[in-house]
Amino acid sequence: MRTGGLKESGAAALPATALAALRQGDKIAAIRALRIERNMGLKAAKAIVDDYVRSRPELQQSFAAAWKRTISTKVVLLIVIVAVLLLLFRLFSRP
Repeated sequence: MRTGGLKESGAAALPATALAALRQGDKIAAIRALRIERNMGLKAAKAIVDDYVRSRPELQQSFAAAWKRTISTKVVLLIVIVAVLLLLFRLFSRP
């Protein structure tokens, strides 16, 4: 089902559940909520959510900050895993 959602602007373009998901930084949940609410395809829902986020710099900044936190967390986790593996290797490689 094709809607005029791409031409809409403002909070009226998205249902409340999608807006709440975006405020929490969850773009995927926003797309899912829009698809369910309006019974539309993935591509159309993603385009509407992307347009909405693109029109709001504060959301773009929060997504960028969340992405940086995610990358930092993954780097720290990788360092911990490598350290544990090295420790286990040293522990079990002794005769």
